[in-house]
Amino acid sequence: MILAGGRSTRMGTPKALLRFGDETVLERLVRVLAPEFAEVVIVAAPGQELPATPARRVEDEFPDAGPLGGLHAGLRAVRHDTAFVTGCDSPFLAPSLARLLAERAAGVAGAVPRWGGRVHPLPAAYGRSLLPDLEARLAGARRRGDIRLGALAERPDVRLVPEEAIRAVDPEGLSFVGMNTPEEYAAAQARLREPGRQ
Repeated sequence: MILAGGRSTRMGTPKALLRFGDETVLERLVRVLAPEFAEVVIVAAPGQELPATPARRVEDEFPDAGPLGGLHAGLRAVRHDTAFVTGCDSPFLAPSLARLLAERAAGVAGAVPRWGGRVHPLPAAYGRSLLPDLEARLAGARRRGDIRLGALAERPDVRLVPEEAIRAVDPEGLSFVGMNTPEEYAAAQARLREPGRQ
């Protein structure tokens, strides 16, 4: 599942449409993930412009609820009990990390990586068993304004995946390189031009 419906306020332009090499970053993520999973679902905001991909598109049911709302829409749409989930701004996502997190989420509500001394709610893997909790959180968020995706990692039935396990499949942790600002986008493009990158 790729969450593409963010406002991109810090970037100033829709991240799903950013060019990265000879494709958009969204097209790149679909290309990387499609061989690993039975389906790829993109969660978009209603009416959001996206590049054409072979992935299935669904739309947020809770507008302006951030990644939590996107996760809810995606989990309602997927055909399996567990889904690997990423934002649309992770250009160096390692498919081996996606597989690892999906495997670690088997039998629990999710698997969330720990990298660089902190817990990352994305990329991660989450199960459809979270849907009742997500719906309650989203309904309550309208009153409280709390729509943090990171709160899911605090659940006792969500497994934390240690850094040493992640290093075995993504030694540099490039899956955690995000592009939230023009400066981060420029840095990621410079990294793409390094010898041996693709």
